[in-house]
Amino acid sequence: MSTLFAQPASRRLQRLALVVGLATLWTLPGCGTDNQLETFPQIDFTVEGQPNKDKWEFAADTTGGQLTKQAKVLVTNSGQNTLSLKEIKFDTQNPYLKLVYPKGKPSFPVSLEPNERLQLEVRFAPDPNIENNEPATLTIQHNDAEKPEIKVLFEIRLNGATVELKQKTQEFVNPSAANPPTACIGFTNKGNAPLIFKKAYMETATKFYTLTKTPDQGSTIAARGQGDNPKNNPKYLDVCVRLTPGDKGADYSAKLVIETNDKSNPFAKVVFNARWEEDNVFKVTCATPDGSLKYDFTTTKSGIEEKCCNIYNEGPSGMLISKVGVQALSSGNQDLADSLYGVKLKKKLPDGSFETVSLPRSINPSKSLYFCVEYIYPNDNKTTSGELVINYSQANIPAVLPLPVVAGACDTPDLVVGPSNTPLWMQTKLGEKAVKELVVTNQSCAPMQILQVCTTQVAGQGSDSNPCGNATLLSAHFGLDKEVGLTSVKPWGSLPIAVKFEPPNEKYKTINHFLNVVYCPGAWSGDKCSETIVSRTVNLTGTVEADASKLPKLPTVKVAAFNGQTPKVGQPFKLEATSTEGEWPIGQYGAHLWVLKSRPSGSNLWISDEFQSTDDPYLTITPDVKGSYVVVAQVQSVDDGNPSNLAWSEQFEFKFDVTE
Repeated sequence: MSTLFAQPASRRLQRLALVVGLATLWTLPGCGTDNQLETFPQIDFTVEGQPNKDKWEFAADTTGGQLTKQAKVLVTNSGQNTLSLKEIKFDTQNPYLKLVYPKGKPSFPVSLEPNERLQLEVRFAPDPNIENNEPATLTIQHNDAEKPEIKVLFEIRLNGATVELKQKTQEFVNPSAANPPTACIGFTNKGNAPLIFKKAYMETATKFYTLTKTPDQGSTIAARGQGDNPKNNPKYLDVCVRLTPGDKGADYSAKLVIETNDKSNPFAKVVFNARWEEDNVFKVTCATPDGSLKYDFTTTKSGIEEKCCNIYNEGPSGMLISKVGVQALSSGNQDLADSLYGVKLKKKLPDGSFETVSLPRSINPSKSLYFCVEYIYPNDNKTTSGELVINYSQANIPAVLPLPVVAGACDTPDLVVGPSNTPLWMQTKLGEKAVKELVVTNQSCAPMQILQVCTTQVAGQGSDSNPCGNATLLSAHFGLDKEVGLTSVKPWGSLPIAVKFEPPNEKYKTINHFLNVVYCPGAWSGDKCSETIVSRTVNLTGTVEADASKLPKLPTVKVAAFNGQTPKVGQPFKLEATSTEGEWPIGQYGAHLWVLKSRPSGSNLWISDEFQSTDDPYLTITPDVKGSYVVVAQVQSVDDGNPSNLAWSEQFEFKFDVTE
């Protein structure tokens, strides 16, 4: 368009000079004085602020998806006479391109006085399931004799569909033919045109892998940011593959092919494989009269005392110890635990004496190592229990082994709550209720007296605070599904507490309140506590909706013994959580929650704060006595686009019996 206007502009100047000359002659004496300088209309226009554009392209937004676009066109009369817009045409075969008059369509011809303007908008609102890049031509006819009619071409650039895999590799670990594992591969569309699924298949014929689920042929995912494929919560389709293994030595490498209309990557591939880990086989024994697995310093009243547990490696590979330390059960007591406990590793020599060894240290098959904890009795009598945490790897597989460490006089109960690091999260529809459990355990040899449990709008303010005593502070949204009053928890006993979320209204979509456990931290005699009453606080979070369809879809979790392992006293027992995503993905830090709900009489086993909330879908515990144990698991999903949007699964209970 720049060459189009160069010549008329110079002619306009020449003509204006001629008119000025003639006007001068007309004003000479005897020639008259009523003639005026001749004036002309002059049309100017811009597209999105850019002058004289003859082509405009609606380009794809590759980061946010193909969104609704618009291009503003301004037509201005910059001359000194009335500009007449005779007709405005908009020619296109694309139903998603439209010409809009923001102030209403006028009747043509339209007159624009000097400095007046007319605003137009060309809008592109594509259908998320239809690719259409037909252009449009805007034509403006006018009475500016120095310029031809204005033509602007509006084009659309579409990059097309783009497949994006949730993962490009899948490895099955310790698969079992008795319980064949299945993995689902999700794929979405990050392009700006509809993605169309054609088919899925294994690239090479294999008897080990079978497809158990595929989308229907022709299934589509809209352009990113459009329709059912919003940017913050992309739509995924799944192809699920099951592995039925044979011999461990077979070749399990294979490729899954997902065929779509993505021109740049029509055959997206996922690599599959399988491997088998060697089980960690070793036995733990501790120098306790009853044969239980713990470091018991409850009878220590002064000085320094050392107790040891022995780990014997039954093979088949070496056990590399990388780190050992005493971890407080409650993270707030770690400084105290560091001042009370020390750890030494000792090797027993042929003559019966012991030699202290340093880390890292390997325990070879058929060899053992003593793990000794030294306890320094505190002068102020302030103590805490914990666990010896052994970080090790076997067959290059990292793992953790915890062993209980108990201390303190038998008139000092030690209350521990699980879960404590992570708020108890619930959601419900208005008029209904949700219930979840947490567990209060007494990690001491003394009975513990719980005075009251309540839910409040504010947390306790100090060790001498009893927030349950003020009725005006009680929560109207949270409560106890079964009230807990004056309750005694026996030594090493536990008390599950069922918390309910039953909001009376929808005034607040998200409610953050508190659960308070008020208890006696010392000896209890009838109706009196020997120490100042204290309270332990746990955060509660609830979301409420009148319309249940607006609640986020929860993830799910199930727990099973890893690789079919049988639990035994003194041997690590590994649990595996299998999770299914809800509305948002799983995998962020802190995605899994583990809690020990119940344990047999005489057991000191507990899951500390460090291991309650973790991104690890595995939990390894060492049963210390025979009997029944119940572990509770949850999994969390988080919105990548807005991490404040999160959801916990329902609690899944896994019970296992230890018989040997």
